Amino acid sequence: MTDARDSILQSLRESSNTGGAGTIGGVGSDEIAAEAQALLDDPIAVRPTLPSADIVDSFITRARGAKVGATVDRIASMETLPATVAAYLAEAGERAQLCRQPTPSLEALDWAAAGIDVRGDIDDGAFVAVALWGISETGSVVVHSAADQPILSSFLCGVQFIVLKAERILAHLEDYAAAVQGDLAPRNACLITGASGTTDIEGSLVKGAHGPRELHIIIVGGV
Repeated sequence: MTDARDSILQSLRESSNTGGAGTIGGVGSDEIAAEAQALLDDPIAVRPTLPSADIVDSFITRARGAKVGATVDRIASMETLPATVAAYLAEAGERAQLCRQPTPSLEALDWAAAGIDVRGDIDDGAFVAVALWGISETGSVVVHSAADQPILSSFLCGVQFIVLKAERILAHLEDYAAAVQGDLAPRNACLITGASGTTDIEGSLVKGAHGPRELHIIIVGGV
C-alpha cells in the first residue's frame, strides 16, 4: 500500500512540476507572482458586475433572485416598519406576534398600534433585527454580535425580518471587509444570504433546516 501511494504521489509531482525548480506545471514562479499582482493592481476588473448601476437596486435584484430567495420591501422611514411587518405576517398567515432585537431603534416603535404583540418567545416564531450592512454582490445582510444583537436569535426563529438602511448597502464583499477594519471588526459576524435550506434528504429542498424558513428584508430610506 505504501509503494502504491508513493508511486501515485510521485506521478502527481512529475505531472505538475515539469518545468524544473521554481515552476508549477511548467509555469515559472515569477510569472505566477506577476499574474497575482496584476489581479491586485486592478481589483475592479475582476469583481462581478452588478445587475444595475444603482447599488440598492442591485441588492434587491440579488436578494429576490432564485439563488437567495428572500422577499424585499422598501419603506421611507422606521415609523412605518411595524405596519409593514404586520402586513407581511397577515398575508403569510402567521400570528401577529414577534420577538425583536433589544435595540433602541426597534424598542421605540409602536408595535401595538400595528396589532403586533411583542413577546420574548422566539422558538420558531418571528424575529425582527437590524443588519449593519448589506452586500449587493450576493444579496447578503450582515449582523454583528453585540449586547443588543443576540446572534443565536437568527438561528432559532422561523420567520426573520431584517431591517437594513439603504445607505448601509455596499457593492462587493471586500467593501464590507474594508469597512470593518481595526476597532470596527466584530467578535462574531453572520452573513445571511437567504433563508436556511438544505437538500441533504433525497435531494429535496427543505427550508428552515438550521435557521429561519423565511427571510424578509426591509430596506429603510432611499425611496
